[in-house]
Amino acid sequence: MSMPRDFRVSESKRKLLLELVESEISPFWKGHVKGAAHQRNVILHAIALAFQKGVRKPFKNGKSIFQNVNWKEEERHFLVSIAMVELGLEDALFNTVEVYKMAEQYADTGITIVYNMVFKEGHAEPIDTFETAIADTIEKYKKD
Repeated sequence: MSMPRDFRVSESKRKLLLELVESEISPFWKGHVKGAAHQRNVILHAIALAFQKGVRKPFKNGKSIFQNVNWKEEERHFLVSIAMVELGLEDALFNTVEVYKMAEQYADTGITIVYNMVFKEGHAEPIDTFETAIADTIEKYKKD
């Protein structure tokens, strides 16, 4: 079975995604010196944070944000790795439709998490908020 043509999120989350890449205070701003403007970067962070929190919800009437062929190989492996945790090895490797559906659900849920980290959490620089979250996660898994 082949992958779905488009990666989708709900319309309300699509608007938040666009704000994340269009606002100059966002680390994902498309004019950012480090080139972190790609919507995929926001989506990858959203998926990782929602997965870490264990939250994903189905949504209806998704809007396309990019075609799935645009994922880099290592990003596809990341999506499959997350799916393996929930679906098991065989389903994650052979049921690509379910892998992408799961990734879309995590992304849709996680966009709000990313948005809040950038625009609503105190007065710290958004990049500091992400670095703290990453450091906390690494520390947690070192202990496990």
